[in-house]
Amino acid sequence: MKKKERRIHPRIDCSWPVSVLTAAGLVSGKTVNVGEKGAFISCRQPLRAHETLWLTFLLPSGSKRARGQVVWSSIDTNAARKKPIGAGVRLLETPRAVE
Repeated sequence: MKKKERRIHPRIDCSWPVSVLTAAGLVSGKTVNVGEKGAFISCRQPLRAHETLWLTFLLPSGSKRARGQVVWSSIDTNAARKKPIGAGVRLLETPRAVE
């Protein structure tokens, strides 16, 4: 049986590089999917649940920056077997162009 989707806003699959500025420093990763209110970020370094961070998405049309908050992290919860390694991030601000 297929798991029921709980998201209100649909997500699109993508493969955009992303730089994540955390309290511990800069982390490189890849955006796996994104929607109006959130994104899944795949990265090797752990992103801490509930941490607020800055994301810079490197899109074909240019860079976009947004503030976000980590909702869950597969590394924090030891759920790497059930979820891909990375983090679900709630977008707190609409992405805007980097000037």
